[in-house]
Amino acid sequence: MASILIIDDEIANTELVEIYLGGIGHQTHVAHSGVDGYDMAQEFDVDLILLDLRMPDYSWSGYTTAMKLKTNQRTQHIPVIAVTASGDVVQALEAGCDDVLMRPFRQKQLYKIIKHYLIEEC
Repeated sequence: MASILIIDDEIANTELVEIYLGGIGHQTHVAHSGVDGYDMAQEFDVDLILLDLRMPDYSWSGYTTAMKLKTNQRTQHIPVIAVTASGDVVQALEAGCDDVLMRPFRQKQLYKIIKHYLIEEC
């Protein structure tokens, strides 16, 4: 199955997504800041990134993280899905995110978007 990086400052959010993805066999990596997520994307061979847009460190917001990931040769090919309750969808897409998943989302919505970008059964 796929290796998915979850970048979100809220532990409850990452734990829930880990449960959902682990339940269908995906390997997960978790970062609680944009900086850590960017570094982990360099370190691990990930197939997809779920990225929270609103994180406390404004200099490394989800938008900044997406821009940095998409301008780095090592990570520019990795699909980045913005996950947000109040983020600006247009700004997320302009920053390089491939898609946006709005919170609150259902488990099936998460599976559907992952299936779309990974081209595999969930």
